[in-house]
Amino acid sequence: MTRALPVVLASLLAASACSSSDDRGGGGDADGDGDAAGDDSGDSGGDGGGDSGGDTSDDGDGDGGDPGGPRIAAYWGQNGYGGTHPADMDLWEPRLADVCAVPHYDVIVLAFMTSFISARNGGLPELNFSFHCETPIDDEHPFLLRCEEIEADIAACHAAGKKVILSLGGASGAYGFTGDGEAESFADTVWDMFLGGDGALRPFGDQPLDGVDLDIEGGGPAGYAAFVRRLRTTMDAAGGDWLITAAPQCPFPDAHLGPAAGTALGDAADAFDYLFVQFYNNTCSGSSGAAFDDTFARWADLAASGGPRILVGLPATPDAAPAGGYVDPAALPALVDSVRGDAAFAGLMLWDVSFDRQSGDPTYGERAAQTLE
Repeated sequence: MTRALPVVLASLLAASACSSSDDRGGGGDADGDGDAAGDDSGDSGGDGGGDSGGDTSDDGDGDGGDPGGPRIAAYWGQNGYGGTHPADMDLWEPRLADVCAVPHYDVIVLAFMTSFISARNGGLPELNFSFHCETPIDDEHPFLLRCEEIEADIAACHAAGKKVILSLGGASGAYGFTGDGEAESFADTVWDMFLGGDGALRPFGDQPLDGVDLDIEGGGPAGYAAFVRRLRTTMDAAGGDWLITAAPQCPFPDAHLGPAAGTALGDAADAFDYLFVQFYNNTCSGSSGAAFDDTFARWADLAASGGPRILVGLPATPDAAPAGGYVDPAALPALVDSVRGDAAFAGLMLWDVSFDRQSGDPTYGERAAQTLE
């Protein structure tokens, strides 16, 4: 199964592991995977629903699609550069609308939903978008955010032909399911709150996101296959161009997502569109030579057997991957050439937008886009 995606995935995000950032500075993630540790405040709520916006050329039906697939995906929302440079506020991550104006970003991944069914949040999800949004939706749900600026910017992204999806998890979150029933119910919550449903509480108001990403870096595997299958069934019934992606670590199989029996990629690989495999902060990083080649081949075998195609996740700067794996721009052509001929290869994923913006002139993302021409 392959679902066609826009030509360039714009969420230069989790090159390795994604996590949530604090209120203001954002930052890199505690385990060196490119995520930032985050605060609890947020805003949720909103009204309305709607169908998926911002078609960027996919048919989204899972039956074929653009053989080229996406080219670049980028994560946004954690202000990773700001976490390592808290005094340089003028250089912090720009607002989402400005990111969507960058030509080579096609899909932007919002990071993160840090908790799924939070007891301290009335049983609803918790969101963390660093300094970008800090307004609670109401007193009962203080960690669910109501993000009016992001809502307006999603509309701008859709008008520009970009896709915007929400990443669930991250390195610093506390999340998971007790079993399939809870996971299926939560899939309905996600649909109603963020996608094509009409829930009473919608963090982005009437603007629907285009899908979800699973960046699962903690907890057990229970329920995730049921979650993605229920969500895919709902998406298919609604029609439109919806995405389900995941961001596993490069060691195969991923400890949380698989593929293995009882995991999302073991039991429901055909429900995913793409994998943003984090080839950094690990021994199989993009700079590891033969270890990268061998590991990519194992992920490619999953795609060849009906699973999702692969975007190679890379850090946009050395600071974005403290545990290593940065690929110098001069080495990007050789890396891409080594996998370009594989039908499983769909492009590059970058962590994160904020680091990319400070990666030089031209930026790392611009160099990546040139390499993929």
